[in-house]
Amino acid sequence: LAEKQKLQEMLDKQKQTEQEEKRKLKEETRIQEELAEKQKLREMKEKFLQKEQEEKKVKLQEEARMREELAEKQKLQEMLDKQKQTEQEEKRKLKEETRIQEELAEKQ
Repeated sequence: LAEKQKLQEMLDKQKQTEQEEKRKLKEETRIQEELAEKQKLREMKEKFLQKEQEEKKVKLQEEARMREELAEKQKLQEMLDKQKQTEQEEKRKLKEETRIQEELAEKQ
């Protein structure tokens, strides 16, 4: 009987040990899964931030390009205005010279 009891105690202890190991394994698995989830979230956040940064960079480049185009258009417009002004000035001078020539011709 004592032998049987001893054997039962050993079996109970072994069963208890196995259950404890099972519980520990379950807990470790849960912790690993949590860590994996956190890592996944970190990677997603990083990816999102990189994408946001890239979009910001593209937007800034686009704005810079548009400013350059605008500056170029303004420069061209100024050149055209200056040319027009010069042409008008030459036209005015020519008109004045013609008027003077006509006056001289009348006097003679």
